[in-house]
Amino acid sequence: MKLPRCNVCNHQFNWKKTYTALFKSRTIHCGECGTELEATNLGRLTLLVTLPMLLTGLVLNNIVFKDTSDFHFFISLLIMILIALLISLFLPYLVKYSSDK
Repeated sequence: MKLPRCNVCNHQFNWKKTYTALFKSRTIHCGECGTELEATNLGRLTLLVTLPMLLTGLVLNNIVFKDTSDFHFFISLLIMILIALLISLFLPYLVKYSSDK
């Protein structure tokens, strides 16, 4: 698992730049050669699969335990949010960028 690199000059992007680009514009600008790189479809798919997967876990949790208390729901929701945050911390290592050049 490595951070993405520029396809033109092979410059490795740092975690912060990759993370912010992933959630803001889905494009990243190489500071070395000036190339504009865009997240590939696989990188976008990784981001889009995470949220429904977590929501499905929340729904299944409530179905399996059949507990209708608000406390149980909020604890489950809190756990799902923490899992989503942990997954999002690894997304810069999973996304791939490519240029048209």
